[in-house]
Amino acid sequence: MKSKKYYKIPSTDYPNHGHSSIVKEIRYDDDTNTLYVDFHNGNKYEYFDVPNHVADEAFIADSVGKYLIANVFKKYSENKI
Repeated sequence: MKSKKYYKIPSTDYPNHGHSSIVKEIRYDDDTNTLYVDFHNGNKYEYFDVPNHVADEAFIADSVGKYLIANVFKKYSENKI
């Protein structure tokens, strides 16, 4: 997988952003437009056909979890991995 973006929560690049009580880390694959989400509880999901700007916005959101709930979960096809 060629991954353009790799975001580990919390981010040291943006100390006021990227904290989440539910999301451990997110990764985005530019080639396939797939967003990978790892949760603190150990679950891992991939979301398909997610636009690049959605992944970018998730990373800088004040609450990554709330952003994903409002803009990704239930809006894009998913697969538990």
